[in-house]
Amino acid sequence: MRSGEGCSAARSARRARDRGAVDPSPALGRRSAVGAALLGVLVLAGCSAGGNAEVAAPEETGASAPLPEETAPGVPEECAEVYPWATGPASLDDLALVPDGWPEAPEGATICTTQSGGAVETASYVTESPSEEVFAHFEGALAQYAPVRISGEENGTGYASLDSSDGGAFGFQIREAEGGFVIAFVDNEAPLE
Repeated sequence: MRSGEGCSAARSARRARDRGAVDPSPALGRRSAVGAALLGVLVLAGCSAGGNAEVAAPEETGASAPLPEETAPGVPEECAEVYPWATGPASLDDLALVPDGWPEAPEGATICTTQSGGAVETASYVTESPSEEVFAHFEGALAQYAPVRISGEENGTGYASLDSSDGGAFGFQIREAEGGFVIAFVDNEAPLE
């Protein structure tokens, strides 16, 4: 899917939710409501730019460019293989949508990149821990949000995720990724650009 197509699909899903097509009522079931509300979370991440945004790898854009010969200054060494185009050090402090009291990442996880601005902000991590351990860590630390595990088949990404919302403006998705995981922080009330 090209970036513009993903943004368009995410906008359509958001408009449908706003029109009431997605009813987050308890009768609908938490899994359906959370899954529908966050289905386009990571697609939307590609619609925003700013901060320490991940740069699309040349093979994803059709361009041909060699891998960087050196890791950018400040990028942790363990990030170089999974995020070779990381532009500098990353921190959750770079993101405006991270709520107060957000837990630390699991032991052994390293933040490599962030993408800030817009309705969705992301933080990408590398870890050797399996996603089961990552999800268990965040389920315990974020129990107040009653997060729900969703299979990759169910959420349409091919990657399992842990999704939740505070029932209002804030939502999040923690998705397994190659070599680690990505956390998407979502402002459900922000206008789509």
